[in-house]
Amino acid sequence: TSRFGAWLDVAVDNLGRGMLWSLLFKWGWMVSALEWCVFMYNHSTRGEQWNSFGSSPPLVQAVTANGNPPATVFRTPLGVWVVGGLHCLPVWLYACQWGVLSHWLELPLWIQHVGMLLLAAGRVLEVFGMSAVLEHLHCCYSPGKTVYQRQICET
Repeated sequence: TSRFGAWLDVAVDNLGRGMLWSLLFKWGWMVSALEWCVFMYNHSTRGEQWNSFGSSPPLVQAVTANGNPPATVFRTPLGVWVVGGLHCLPVWLYACQWGVLSHWLELPLWIQHVGMLLLAAGRVLEVFGMSAVLEHLHCCYSPGKTVYQRQICET
């Protein structure tokens, strides 16, 4: 419930997902690095309001609707889909890789593929949550900006 607890929760989530992504693919560290960049950007620029998405695009607001108090962020059908893609996709892929879904649970191959596609689509929706990062990069590094304009943007 504290600010540190909220930070620690996200940090532990990132560590766990990062380890899974690294086990799955040689380039898995890149997924983890991107998640850490977004995490650090959100906590450094938004501070106390790290979960405030009021100025975000409509899709981000729909995903994060009902975000007051912070524990209720993502409690919409769209938000549940995004969180499912974020947390469950690496676990699903790991289970597919080790045959857990096909041999132990005996799920047909089409169900495994549909599950993977649904989770991947949720993960793609989560990318829209990075819109703040993209806005910042566009603001600071657009062609034609002077050094002074970039300094103002960064503050």
